[in-house]
Amino acid sequence: MNKKAAFVFALVVAAAPALGQQRPPFHPQVGIHVANGKIQPVNQIDIYPEEVLISWYIVDPGYTFPTDGIVVFDDKGKAANSADHACGPDPFGSGRGFLCVKAHHTPNKQFPYNIKVIDSSNSPLVLDPVIQNH
Repeated sequence: MNKKAAFVFALVVAAAPALGQQRPPFHPQVGIHVANGKIQPVNQIDIYPEEVLISWYIVDPGYTFPTDGIVVFDDKGKAANSADHACGPDPFGSGRGFLCVKAHHTPNKQFPYNIKVIDSSNSPLVLDPVIQNH
């Protein structure tokens, strides 16, 4: 995680109590549904320059995010979390929320990413959607 991304991520986490545990405005929130042992498809996330935070939350009981619950990749398939996105568990999510802070905005670029959740037996379920910068 680069210094700027780490700072922004820390700032968002630190500011959450002052915001009444609310997230800043203008950020996509993605609900994760699990049915029949599979993560259900999610819509492409569309990101605009003024949006810096993306949050995911698991809707269905019995599932949590592991520490690598969201991993964003660059256009070469390499984990981009350190360069483009700082991601980590939502400190108020009780294992059911995950946050990513965008380090910088690259217009018209797609970022594939993994959503990974685990059930009570620690069996992982994975889905591979995309983030689209506009």
